[in-house]
Amino acid sequence: MNRKVREAFFEVAGPVIPVALLVTFLQLAVVRVPWELFARFGIGVVLVIVGLFLFLVGVRLGLIPVGEYVGAHLPERVRPWLLVAVVLIIGFVATIAEPDVRVLADVIDSVSSGGLASSVLVLIIGAGLGFALALAVLRQITGIPIAIVFGVGWAIVLALFLFVSPEFIAISLDSGWTTTGPLTVPLIMAIGLGVAHTVGKASSLGDGFGLVGIASLGPVLVLAVIGLFA
Repeated sequence: MNRKVREAFFEVAGPVIPVALLVTFLQLAVVRVPWELFARFGIGVVLVIVGLFLFLVGVRLGLIPVGEYVGAHLPERVRPWLLVAVVLIIGFVATIAEPDVRVLADVIDSVSSGGLASSVLVLIIGAGLGFALALAVLRQITGIPIAIVFGVGWAIVLALFLFVSPEFIAISLDSGWTTTGPLTVPLIMAIGLGVAHTVGKASSLGDGFGLVGIASLGPVLVLAVIGLFA
């Protein structure tokens, strides 16, 4: 446990401290923002380190082990159609709890002056990932080659991008990549490997990988469709 705590601290402090030092250098040598604002920056750095540290410790001590156990044993205990439905719900819930998704949604809400509310965007991204993850598991069960799923999926997305505004293209792509966070990825990978072991002949162990890519495609596709009418 102590080793995991130390690893979480250095993993958080490693990227944050150099950025803080760079901003401090710019403050002293170039920018010279008001000291009240700079003091708020310092407080924010401390809060970010402490918050991310506690988050990573919690994820590694509790969420990841439970997620891996559920993902490995769930395919053995439910029927395929029910597995697809359960995976859809798990993907949706895990995504709306993903910190990266919420940060992006808040920024977009602020920039758009409420034109795209953060709560609505989080639900859209969660629904997109849930449906895509369910499709990925269904692909494993039926044995459809992963290249076909990626090819058809991205062909549809690129075709939609021809009729979508550049702003919505950027939002949809960013929304897809924010789903690859510390909450969703371990769970998605565990589900993929668990289904691969359970399905057996219809799927190989290698099919346990690639689910993260397919799942991330879901929010991109859903937001591209919404962009047609926005």
